[in-house]
Amino acid sequence: MSSKRIAQVNELIKQELGYLFVREIEFPKGMIVTITRVESSPELNDAEVYITVLPQNRRGTALETIKKKRGSIQHLLIRRLSMRSVPQLRYAIDTETEKADELEALFDAVKKEL
Repeated sequence: MSSKRIAQVNELIKQELGYLFVREIEFPKGMIVTITRVESSPELNDAEVYITVLPQNRRGTALETIKKKRGSIQHLLIRRLSMRSVPQLRYAIDTETEKADELEALFDAVKKEL
């Protein structure tokens, strides 16, 4: 499958999951969960869904909440998407944004020293 098609599917899954997260999952009060990206396998059998959680110390709680609703989220996603087969979803914490923030802070520190 073309990388363009996979990128389109990833974006569609991200958008639909964002909608479902707002409508179907009741996260504990004071917690913000954002889907940052989706990476599907080339065959679209499975996909890794990366999330960020604020505050960061509530990551485990967010993943547990999502895992409890995993089956119903998958079912609702299948109903919302008009695809032959919808990838099986796995969820993970996105640490790339943290790394980017750390690099940005380092660059800022270097700029101040110059």
